[in-house]
Amino acid sequence: MKNRLTDSQGRVINYLRLSVTDRCNLRCSYCIPSSQRNFIPHNEILSYEEIVKTLAVMAKNGLQKVRLTGGEPLVRKDIDLLVREIKKIQEIREVTITTNATLLSVHADRLKRSGIDRINISLDTLNPHTFEKITGKDELSFVLEGIQSAKEAGMTPVKINTVILNNINSSEIEELAALSIENDFHIRFIELMPIGSLNYYEKHKLSASFVKKTIENRFGELVRLNLSQLAGPAAMYKIRNSKGKIGFIHAMTSHFCAECNRIRLTADGHIRPCLLEDSFVDLKEILRKNADDKEILQRIKYALTQKASAHDLIPNVKTEMATIGG
Repeated sequence: MKNRLTDSQGRVINYLRLSVTDRCNLRCSYCIPSSQRNFIPHNEILSYEEIVKTLAVMAKNGLQKVRLTGGEPLVRKDIDLLVREIKKIQEIREVTITTNATLLSVHADRLKRSGIDRINISLDTLNPHTFEKITGKDELSFVLEGIQSAKEAGMTPVKINTVILNNINSSEIEELAALSIENDFHIRFIELMPIGSLNYYEKHKLSASFVKKTIENRFGELVRLNLSQLAGPAAMYKIRNSKGKIGFIHAMTSHFCAECNRIRLTADGHIRPCLLEDSFVDLKEILRKNADDKEILQRIKYALTQKASAHDLIPNVKTEMATIGG
């Protein structure tokens, strides 16, 4: 492709994680660790028109995949209409969404009709008491209902993201992995990252290698699978003869920076070249001054020059995960 976005290391950037809000109806301990939060004022959040304008510029220069995140993206009004507008951008091949699924049962059909290609659901436990301990709310039943709604709406395969927390949900590794045996689910185990609270990270971190070994001790050696071009960073496997898949995201113990193909755009219009770095470039500033496509592209390309070759293995990003978009 003649026009494509590349960073300072020559990595081709074709994947944008787009946060549409910093608000969330849960308070997951690893995502929103502080007791008090100041939400971004609504007028400081990018409008749908500003988002679509930015994505159209990026798509002309190689953007192929967009993932909508939050906070919780389903708390933003008319999110399905944004999906519909993004799907009109011809060059974008995939539009996906990550949600906690508590509101999914009332949104699933509309999201499917809007053209969403796939859905990722955060589910860290199957135990209601543990769910409340992690999220601050007793809403596991709504999440399970949302997963069922996604299946019935045909948003398959459903991807389930599980952050493994030592001494909190680590006893459920086998039970969570077993969800992939009879269901076409992709269960992805994600290493905890030190964002917002280094003390919490040190207390509850657990390696993906440990999780994999635990699963294999119960179900036998996992079968390694190949990844597609636009696949994320998960190393994918499956339990032999299972319907679904199991993935491991080694964000800390074996980072995948050399293959990174993504940048992030926060709800308040900041381009973050790396999740595990606090640096950003302000895009909203020029969007609010009616910048043309050339100016927008120049600002995005400048942000890519700030993308480091790799993050530190033990960073301490002060910004909460909920304001970045994960």
